[in-house]
Amino acid sequence: MNRANAVRLRSWIGPIFGLALLGACVPTQDTRGYMPDEETIVQIKPGTTTKDKVYDLFGSPSSMGTFDQNVWYYIEKRTEQVAFYTPKTLDQRVLAIEFDKAGTVTAVRRWGMKDGQPVEPVARITETRGRELGFLEQVFGNIGRFNSTKTPSSIPRPTSN
Repeated sequence: MNRANAVRLRSWIGPIFGLALLGACVPTQDTRGYMPDEETIVQIKPGTTTKDKVYDLFGSPSSMGTFDQNVWYYIEKRTEQVAFYTPKTLDQRVLAIEFDKAGTVTAVRRWGMKDGQPVEPVARITETRGRELGFLEQVFGNIGRFNSTKTPSSIPRPTSN
């Protein structure tokens, strides 16, 4: 390659590298969960629709009630993230379907972003019991532990009074 071609090649490397960096800054959108469309939701009639029918229409719920398994939640969340920054929630919708003991729909409720409240997870760390063993303690710590001269029948047992 002659000198003129090398200079021309170097003049293109900068703009190509710059475009690649700009492409990394394009926000990406992600949708998690499932929200049935409006036409399907209106098919659910309290008092007549059963759990089986809801399952056939919507599939498995995203979650069920913690204390009452007769409440099914369908949750959808859309987020946007730029590069390595924390994702921003664009939209979140929740559909709750309540059933009676017989498995018939009693209520259909909906919540959106405006109905939600921000939840900040606690950043504390739960301490664990015991101590952490170093590498050598893990390797050599069991030497001699399994070569007991006592047999299970010779180990004294507690007596009851």
